[in-house]
Amino acid sequence: DLHGRSVTVTGAHGSAIGGAVREHFPFTRDRALPLIAHYAESGKIDLSNMLTHHVHASQAHEMYDGLLHHRNEYLAVTLHWDAV
Repeated sequence: DLHGRSVTVTGAHGSAIGGAVREHFPFTRDRALPLIAHYAESGKIDLSNMLTHHVHASQAHEMYDGLLHHRNEYLAVTLHWDAV
């Protein structure tokens, strides 16, 4: 297979977490993502309220337009590639 299932988490403060540990801030991108995934999977944090839109890949243009121009309405989206 050329393509496999994957998930990308991009947050507004992603740039605040760097690639190296800093004094009084032990988090790095490599440490934070598995921790967030673990918390979401175990139910310690609920992400369902963050997902505001679920769209088919054929609607990607409209989704990106919403993310760019209607930020208060588009918090997080899922893009479905089935039956493309």
